[in-house]
Formats: sequence, structure tokens, C-alpha cells
Amino acid sequence: MRPNYPPFLAAKNLEPYITQELIALTKLIEYKDGNAKKSGYDATLLPEMCKIYLTARRKGDLKSSQEKLAMQSELLLSALAKVGIAALIDEATGFQINRKHDALRLLLAKYIEESLQKWIRIFPDSFFAELDRLYGNKPTTSTARPQYYGKFINRYIYEPIEHGYVKKELDTLNIKEDGKRVPDFINGYRKMAEIS
Repeated sequence: MRPNYPPFLAAKNLEPYITQELIALTKLIEYKDGNAKKSGYDATLLPEMCKIYLTARRKGDLKSSQEKLAMQSELLLSALAKVGIAALIDEATGFQINRKHDALRLLLAKYIEESLQKWIRIFPDSFFAELDRLYGNKPTTSTARPQYYGKFINRYIYEPIEHGYVKKELDTLNIKEDGKRVPDFINGYRKMAEIS
């Protein structure tokens, strides 16, 4: 009979990675938040769950619907490691006494935000949905959009900025990926983000 796992552990393909130590961490802990009684999980459960998703991905056992969770796990573990090393250094140097009470939380948020930058789209799907509507096209996907959408973006978004200077800089930064020319507005934005 299958154990009664919490919903975030219930995926059948993750079962081989679930240990007794991990199951022990899923026992709810009661605590007080002011005057209110609440319950939650052991804090170490979060990085352990992240490790499960990354191990399952490495072994090829993730479902496509779980890929996003693996990516988020990778970002979160990286951010937690950076905060952990900062906290250890603060403790070794005595700086934790001067640290604001929410400094580590803010540091974690900063590291997560930095890690997510490469995954954030420059233009959301809703922008392209409006271009589809404007041009009378059926809905397009990120892998099959007309080249003239890039020309539209360059002409009406980048060229007007600073009298064409931004567009000119984007053009000089343009490179190829996998033998294909990366549109100016994507590659240039990436490069400019690295420089700033």
C-alpha cells in the first residue's frame, strides 16, 4: 500500500527518491505566531525537496510538467547556498549582531531575483497576442513568430529611444546562436543587461 504522502510528494515518479528521513520532515510542527497557533514543516524540507527534483531531472525521471519545478529548485538551492555562506561569514566575523533582522530574507530575495533574470522574457506572450491581433494572425508561439514582429519591435520600440542610439548599440552587440542570427532586440538586450 502506498504511503499517504503530502501533495507535493505524491507524484509517483518521485517515489524512488523519497527517503524515511524526508518523510520524517513532513511531520507538521506546531508553533505560535503572535497569539495564533499555526503549523508548518521543518525548514530543511524545502532544500531536500529541491534536491529530489534535481536528482529526478538528472536521472531523466521528471515529467515535462515538472520541469518548471526543477528549474525553480535549482534557482532556490543556489540562492540558499549564497545566503548560507553570507550568514556563516557574518557569524564568524561577529557581523550578525549588526545585521538587520530581515537582512538574510532580503538577501535571499535578491539572489532569487538575479537568478530569475535570465528566464524572464523581455516581451510577455500578451504583447505578442496583441501583435497577432494587430496583424490578423492566428495565435503564434515563441518558436514560430513572423520575422516582421522583430522589425516591428525595432522600429516602434528601440529606434525611437535616444534617437536610434539604443538600436545602434543593439545591432553592434548582435551575435549568432546555433548558427542562427539572434534578433537584435533579444541578443542586444541580453548583452546590455550584462554590461549594466
